[in-house]
This record gives sequence, C-alpha cells and structure tokens, in this order.
Amino acid sequence: MKLICSFLLLFISTLFGHGQKITEPTLTKTQRTTIYDNVCCGLEDKSGNLWFGTTSEGIFCFDPITSRFTNYTVKDGLSDNNVSCMLEDNKGNLWFGTQNGVCYYDRKTFTPFPINGNELKFPVDSARSISNGILTHSPNWISSIFQDKTGNLWFGSCGYGVYRYDANLNDSVGQEKSMTIFTEKDGLCNNYVEGIIEDHSNSSRNGNIWFSTRGGGLCSYDASLNDSVGRGRSFKSLVADDIRHNHIFCIFQDKTGYIWIGTVNGGVRRYDPATELFTNFTWKDGVSTNTTCILEDKNGNLWLSSDGEGICRYDGKSFTKIEGICNNRVWSILEDKEGNLWFGARNIGLCRYNPITGVITDFSDNTPE
Repeated sequence: MKLICSFLLLFISTLFGHGQKITEPTLTKTQRTTIYDNVCCGLEDKSGNLWFGTTSEGIFCFDPITSRFTNYTVKDGLSDNNVSCMLEDNKGNLWFGTQNGVCYYDRKTFTPFPINGNELKFPVDSARSISNGILTHSPNWISSIFQDKTGNLWFGSCGYGVYRYDANLNDSVGQEKSMTIFTEKDGLCNNYVEGIIEDHSNSSRNGNIWFSTRGGGLCSYDASLNDSVGRGRSFKSLVADDIRHNHIFCIFQDKTGYIWIGTVNGGVRRYDPATELFTNFTWKDGVSTNTTCILEDKNGNLWLSSDGEGICRYDGKSFTKIEGICNNRVWSILEDKEGNLWFGARNIGLCRYNPITGVITDFSDNTPE
C-alpha cells in the first residue's frame, strides 16, 4: 500500500511539474485598486471557509466546496474596505480591524464595535502625526487583533497604543469600563503595534503577551505582575542591542517555544525565552531582509514571506525559496486543512501552493486597471 501511495505521489508530481502554475482569476477587483494594494491577512474558520482581508477591496470569503469567492465591503456593513487584521474568537464570531475601527461578524450581520464610547478615543492628541520618529495614522486604524487564553481581546493601533477588552467584565460594568488601554506611558515599547501573540512555552514567561512594534522593538507584558508592581513594571522591552532593527513586521512562536521576529532591513531573529539568547538569520542564510509574515505548517516547517523576495521555507536546517508565486511582494500566509499554503500579495494577489505536488493556483485578478 505504501509503495502504491508513493508511486501515485511521484506520478502526480511528475504530471503537474514542480512549480507549475494554474490560473483561476476569481478574486475580482471592484474598488479601483492600485498595484500597491495587497491581501494582507487571512484565516480559516472552524467551518473550513477561508477569509482574506485586503487594503482596498474589503474581505473575500472562499468556500472550498464551491470554489467560489464572496466579497464583503462597506456596502455590506464592513467598517472600511481597508482591512488590516482578522480573528475568529472562541465563540465563532469574526473580528475585523480596519482603517476605520473594528467590527465583528456573527455570520449574519456586521456590527461596529466602538473601543471606547461612540468612537475610538485615545488619551493622546489625535492630530499628532509622529511618534518617536514614526508616522502614525488615524486613531481609528486597528493594525492587529488577538484573543488570549482567558478570553480577553487585544486591539493594536497604528500609533495610539493597545486596548484590552474583557468580555466577561462587560456584562457587569459595561463595555467602556471593560476596556484597558496601554501606551508608552505604561511601559509599552511603542504605540504603533504591528503584531500580538501569547507565549505558550514552558518557560517562566508562560502566558505573557508579546507586542511587536514599528520603531520600538519587541516587548512582553506579564499580567500577573500588575497587582504587585503596577502596570508600568509589567512590561519588559527587547530593543536596541537585543534587536538590530526595531521596526518589526511580524512575530511568531513555533511549537518548540522559539519566538521568531521578522524585521525591516534586519533579517529574521530567533529568540529563545529559556536562555534569552538571539540567533540572527540574514540574506546570507537565504532569508529576506524584510520579512512580513511567519507561519509554521502542520509538519513543523516555517514559511516566511517578504516584501520583494517572495516566499521561503525553513525545515530546521536551511531556507529554500519557492519559485513561481503570483507576486514576490507577499504580506500574508495561511495554511488550510488540506495542507495547502495560501499567499496574499501586492496588487490584490492571491495564490495557493500545494507543497506535495508543487502546483501553484493563481486566484488573482490580473485585469488591467
């Protein structure tokens, strides 16, 4: 039986050819998109549907049964067509962070979710455009969403700190009092938060929340210290000498506990929470200097995307570049239940890569504007 399966896999790989491309232009652009817009985030929900957020075309939902896309925009209730991040919470609701705030989708309707009052109200001057030398955006612009193990939702903003929402507390004190904001004044390393994860290793930092930022490096938050030392001392920053370039695109923790850090012009750093030591990977090792997203597949391989150098795979020993994808400026990676990798790229590019056969299916709309 094993011999037959191996023969079939070899036959399929030979038949299609490693890296062969199939075109299915079904992700249709309708919002006067430019070549600089991209598919910047994605997730697979509990039902197996794939969701992709874009910087101009709203959201696309792919049904693997019908192989069709459904497009949701502001006309359907989405807060904005520029979607930066998305999350499925522990109740099955989908959350979308946009250029114009947050909304959630209960599979029937989109509902705006004001972070504080009727709109986002951050305790800083909204007219401010520079934070530590970094250009900030509207205070409504949400760059990252995360749910921790206790059920709290975290919303990272583009220059105005991070919000924590306690849904359990909401029932007793109301939504506004269920929000806690953290900024640089509280110890957050920078108010522009690119990514959020929770430490799942067996180290002493188990359960810490980590924030990657634009200009402030990386910091962790230990909620258990709040009562004893206060909020300001609950943060620990890893900046300057620890991280060569403090503009961090993405952060990811693998199954072994290593934390991977994708930087701008600084390659990739691997941090060991147990030893607090860094390992640096650069273009000399085969990885891009600008790493935009990192994902670990079911087999333990790491996939790294870049803004200009495409995709590479790390098998624990070396980096291998994947040739023939729809666009080398890739901003998101998603693995589906079948083990396929989906790459979201510039010009609203989207392709699916089968790591067994090497076949690449292109879903991009390449119609000239």
